[in-house]
Amino acid sequence: MKDEKLKRMYLGLPKEVRDQLSFESYAALPEAVIKHLTPFTRKEYKEYLDDTGYFDFPEEDDYLWAEEDNEENFTEDKKMKICHMQAMKQIKELEAQKKALIDFEDNNCQVSYKEDEIKTMSDYDYAKTREGIRELDAKIRAVRCALAAANCVVKVDGFDVTLGEALILLAQLQNEKTQLESLASRKQKRRAVTYNGVVEYCECVYDVDEVKSQLKDLRLRISDLQIAIDRANLTNYIEVDI
Repeated sequence: MKDEKLKRMYLGLPKEVRDQLSFESYAALPEAVIKHLTPFTRKEYKEYLDDTGYFDFPEEDDYLWAEEDNEENFTEDKKMKICHMQAMKQIKELEAQKKALIDFEDNNCQVSYKEDEIKTMSDYDYAKTREGIRELDAKIRAVRCALAAANCVVKVDGFDVTLGEALILLAQLQNEKTQLESLASRKQKRRAVTYNGVVEYCECVYDVDEVKSQLKDLRLRISDLQIAIDRANLTNYIEVDI
């Protein structure tokens, strides 16, 4: 796949996906996965290009949904099967809907009026709001539980760990990287003069150059792990009833 087309396809992905998936990780995925990643309509893609000032709309758009290919045209089985990345996106969307309901409730659960004024009621309904939030919570639980169960069994290529373990490992490696960066930034030996004119030396009891070499290897391992996690999230599917 040509780099320019690949770049256009990446720029057309929703921001939530690009925030979790670097272009390098995206480019490393199999072409079959890239073409079917997070489908969206031609209209949405064109609007995105207009917003970003990127007007070079690709002629080869077989990876886009046609306008008429809306959700109703897909089978129930397909609607229930989503990759892990889509599941995480779905959770964010459901959380956003829940927050919108709570914000509406906070802003409309009271009405103010002056004496002798006719009280104007808002569109807020306590019972319906509670029901809506409970329904959203049930959907969020369903997706989260399915995702958590899959994370316990899906293996990450090249690391012989599950997705759940890989996420923990990634956090641990990031913490280790922070510490090694601090150690690698120091001089092996430095000289200073105290306030009373005494020469004082401070020397690291470890090999700074060796730490720098290990830091380089660690950064590569973190990058490989991130790509492996992204690939696993895009190529493994869960079934959810939402």
